Amino acid sequence: MKTITKALVVLALFAVVAAVPASAEDVTSLDIRSTVHSGVIPADGNVLWTANDFAAFWYDVDDGVSSELIYIDNNPTAGLGNDPAIGVGDTIAEDNMYYVSAPQVVQSKIGAWDAGATYVVEDADLENYNKMGFFGDEYLALDNDPSVLAKLLIEYDSSDKKTLSTGEEWELAEGWSLVAQQIDLDGNKVWLELRKDGTTIDSAIIDSDAVVATDRTYVYEDSDDRAIFYCYIDSVFRGVESNVVQLKYVFLRSDNLLEIDNGDTFGNFDVKGFTIPAGSAVIGQAPAGGAALAANDVALYMRSNTDITLDADDDDTIYGDVILHTADDAATLRCYLQKTITIAGAAAAEEEVTPTEEVTTPAEENVTAPAGEEGAGGEEEAGGAPGFEALFAVAGLLAVSYLVLRRRD
Repeated sequence: MKTITKALVVLALFAVVAAVPASAEDVTSLDIRSTVHSGVIPADGNVLWTANDFAAFWYDVDDGVSSELIYIDNNPTAGLGNDPAIGVGDTIAEDNMYYVSAPQVVQSKIGAWDAGATYVVEDADLENYNKMGFFGDEYLALDNDPSVLAKLLIEYDSSDKKTLSTGEEWELAEGWSLVAQQIDLDGNKVWLELRKDGTTIDSAIIDSDAVVATDRTYVYEDSDDRAIFYCYIDSVFRGVESNVVQLKYVFLRSDNLLEIDNGDTFGNFDVKGFTIPAGSAVIGQAPAGGAALAANDVALYMRSNTDITLDADDDDTIYGDVILHTADDAATLRCYLQKTITIAGAAAAEEEVTPTEEVTTPAEENVTAPAGEEGAGGEEEAGGAPGFEALFAVAGLLAVSYLVLRRRD
């Protein structure tokens, strides 16, 4: 009986150890497919995919707008060499597949919160921006120019808040960080410092008691008056042991711009321009939630640079991880777009920072750079997967039980 009990203890111990996850950085691939086009593409026929048909395209669900479409135009009268109908084994001729992305005006979160018609801080207009997708990835089209794109890195909604203790460095993204250096004696003004890769780029003193909302907004802009970072000072608190500031409507976009030139190649597409030319086959087509395209509309306008043959059970790379897949059926044409995305690990949720540091009271009421003051950052909690402590505790108890039973033998 004791031998059986010991064997069960050992098996249980192995089961506990096996239950520990191998890695918190497991990589997952996900295929996102469009709707399926079925049947030949007749002469003068077409195929259209937008965000309504292809979930990998960018779509702003809050504002109900998108910008992207892929359009196949079978137009033998255009002199581009297409057959009267396109089926399995036939070819979509060069220039007859289009990719278009037209920037969409979207009101910013801080602009939606403020009742005014504009929200301008230091010549930077924060009221609206222009968003667009680029093969599914979200970008800002700076100055509504689809040839100058920037990644939107952070944008807080109306319910999001960030609490910073004085001296704490908040790591943002792409090397950007923000430090609340000091709060004045009255607990009204905060001195903010913006850094990039550890180097101070900009700083400002903001009064949280200002009546006008734009005066309570800190903004850092580029040389063309386009905001890179901004935040709204919601409240400031000065205590005996800690000083904190609470931020809302935090915004950060990348300063590493994607600049596109006419003639650039992206996979099977060449850039033909940044407006819709008169007579284009895409005129009258519309991205999901957007207006129908018209001549001279601002848009990233591309056409295919090679013939695409629709062989059975074939994948044609369109751009990057976007492919056009044809079904394994020699009789009936069925095809769809697909994008493969890779997810590595899980992003940690944003946590409110609890002030823990003790701050030396400044000698003067006005906020000035303290000589020789060392910033005390908030303590970082030790990472770890939840439940591991319990697993090891059970494993320890089982091991002790095994030793006790062994001694009784």
